[in-house]
Amino acid sequence: GEPATFRAQIEFIQGKDIGGYQSQVPSTVRNFKVVAGTDPADEVDITYTAPQRIGSSVIVAYDIAYRKIGTSSENPWIVANPSPANANSVTVSSLDPSSSYSFKVAARNASGRGEWSYAITIVTSS
Repeated sequence: GEPATFRAQIEFIQGKDIGGYQSQVPSTVRNFKVVAGTDPADEVDITYTAPQRIGSSVIVAYDIAYRKIGTSSENPWIVANPSPANANSVTVSSLDPSSSYSFKVAARNASGRGEWSYAITIVTSS
């Protein structure tokens, strides 16, 4: 099918710059959730909050990855266009009805992408 469409809700939210943190990239995002969207047949809403540690520089974007769960083989993860650094929710649309999708998110700063969150799988309605 067509690639999924991502629409970010903007809200200024950033992690803290914690002194003495050794890693250059951000830590894992917090409070990651995926729920059915306004049209549960082809939309999901993803929410998250900034990592506890932003690393060596401010968060510049959030990477959202998704994949459709197949019956015969694993589909590859697709990294969508990044969400702005000040976004804490994203609506993903143009998904296939009655299908399973997994999602994960990672914060990115000037040094690179932080660790991916755990994956959450959701089934769209028919």
